[in-house]
Amino acid sequence: MMVYKKYKVKDVPTDLYKKLDSLNLRENGSMRDTLRTERKYSLDNEYVFIALDDDIVIGWALILENLFFEYALQIYTRKLYRRRGIGLKLIEQIIKFLIANKKNQLFTDAILSQSPFLINVKSILKLKGISLKERG
Repeated sequence: MMVYKKYKVKDVPTDLYKKLDSLNLRENGSMRDTLRTERKYSLDNEYVFIALDDDIVIGWALILENLFFEYALQIYTRKLYRRRGIGLKLIEQIIKFLIANKKNQLFTDAILSQSPFLINVKSILKLKGISLKERG
């Protein structure tokens, strides 16, 4: 059964943290490195959204607030589970969070923002009044 959860980065249970840490290793590990750093120095404004199928992590997203009170977005879905709407469900959870917290902007790096997935996400975010900006 598919379940979606949200945690503050510093509050992710240890067993789940280990699964997140190992999942992204195959994809250059950038999210893993960010997760490790943010968990070590975490403030109260960094969140992880997780998609679980039973107890298997199949996707996850990080949003991290920067010094300008903007949220950076990173997202990953297991290859076997892609094109099933899991990334969009994670984005829907993030949209609910942003709206509830009166935020109207996300940013991501320029390379990631050109992915077909995030090109589609930009239009969904725009409909909700949220912009996706490129950095770097």
